[in-house]
Amino acid sequence: MARVRHRFATAVAAAVVVTLAAPMPAEADDGKRRKRSRRFKDETDPATGYVDPRARKLPRTHRFRLGLEAFYMRLTRARGNDGSTQQFHLAPLGIDAAYQAQFLKYMMARLSLAFAINAANTFAAMPYHIHPKLHLGYQGKLVGVAIGYGYFTPLYYLIDQVDPVRGGLPEPVVRNNHHIDGELSFTTRDYHGALSFIFRVSAVHSTLDHLNRRAEKGWRPMFTLNVGWFFGETERGRKRRLAREAAREQRKKARQKRRRRR
Repeated sequence: MARVRHRFATAVAAAVVVTLAAPMPAEADDGKRRKRSRRFKDETDPATGYVDPRARKLPRTHRFRLGLEAFYMRLTRARGNDGSTQQFHLAPLGIDAAYQAQFLKYMMARLSLAFAINAANTFAAMPYHIHPKLHLGYQGKLVGVAIGYGYFTPLYYLIDQVDPVRGGLPEPVVRNNHHIDGELSFTTRDYHGALSFIFRVSAVHSTLDHLNRRAEKGWRPMFTLNVGWFFGETERGRKRRLAREAAREQRKKARQKRRRRR
């Protein structure tokens, strides 16, 4: 009887050892991975420099942006001696360089400067434009809304110039263009840089010269599309930011300790 009990106990112990030594099922392993992924999701540790690229973060305090900008404005219509008419447009396309500052957590200010070439049928009269702008508004993790002021004018112009290649009727000139606009923007996650899209609707006050209309002032609508890239921070900038965040966290913990002592 004692021998039977000893054999039974040995068999039970062997079964327990085999069960513990057996590999975990794939489903249980996947479950643990999912739990670990959820635990570390959207975490950023300033002390170690760990950054989760899936997490959306508020924009950095200082950012530089380079974009491709195109804006459109409809101008006057001219009638020739033979009764034909021609509608003129202004559509500069160029490079836009900007600096954007983030403050008060969700507020932003952006200063930009664009150099553009006129791609419409008024190129002979106004080939090149310079376009500084200033915008102020809300900038979140994804969407931004702003209002702004801008000024653009041709670097040089020729009133009533006829295109020497395409011909046509004398072309108009619009100069000293001041505009106010509303802006809607979308920005991707900031990870080694971010892609942004900007759409603006503007009211432009211009001085027009065309045929018998000289120095005529008036308002016109303008539409702008801008696609650009916010450059990511450098290695030195990242280290400085992590040091600032670590110091801020230490100050926060020190304040909490002082409150507990009180």
